[in-house]
Amino acid sequence: MMLSEGEITVEHTVVAGLDVAAVEEWVGSLGPWPDRIFIEKYDPRMHYSTDERMVKGEALLKKVLPNAVLLRNTGIKQTVPLAVLSVLGLDSFTTRTHHQDLLSAARIAVLGCMKDPDLNKEVAEAVRDKLDGFPWPVNDLGGGLYVTTE
Repeated sequence: MMLSEGEITVEHTVVAGLDVAAVEEWVGSLGPWPDRIFIEKYDPRMHYSTDERMVKGEALLKKVLPNAVLLRNTGIKQTVPLAVLSVLGLDSFTTRTHHQDLLSAARIAVLGCMKDPDLNKEVAEAVRDKLDGFPWPVNDLGGGLYVTTE
């Protein structure tokens, strides 16, 4: 998600499984790498054992995307409710997923923007403009299932 000059641009894809190479390739296909990348942090739940694949995958993602910020999703539905995503035009996507993965990713992106002082100003401006009757257009540049070319 990119906020600039009165519009929101969203580029998304669904990577099947924990395929760090596919994520790295897809991010690289976007052109210059974004200054800020927000990723949902893996936190094992209290009564469940740790999924070592997820721990390893998160470490590999951090290695290939060193500027990425890992964000916990605890309480995110209260911090970034569906109403906020709706105001920003980020409440539905052209690509369907089984567990609303893109909606969760949008929440993480908005949470990351809210925590960044510069991006927070952009989010606030987008919300203010929407409430004043001037919604920012959302350019959904598509998605689909991304598979590595290897």
